[in-house]
Amino acid sequence: MRGKAPSSPGFPWDAGKTGVKKIELKPKTGEDIVLAVDKKGEILTSSQNQMIGKKLDKALGKGLADKIMAKVEE
Repeated sequence: MRGKAPSSPGFPWDAGKTGVKKIELKPKTGEDIVLAVDKKGEILTSSQNQMIGKKLDKALGKGLADKIMAKVEE
């Protein structure tokens, strides 16, 4: 599943069934970022290829990653 484009129609976004969560980030500047993250915080897909395979805290910083993962668990 890793590396599959986030916009793929068949991508399993339902975290309740697959553990994969879609995250959309809207930075103040630049393009929006779309990620698929597993329950462990690993980025499975991203609109920014350099993020794929990294942990969310390494890509975005620990504070923001913790906030996102707290929402993912809800």
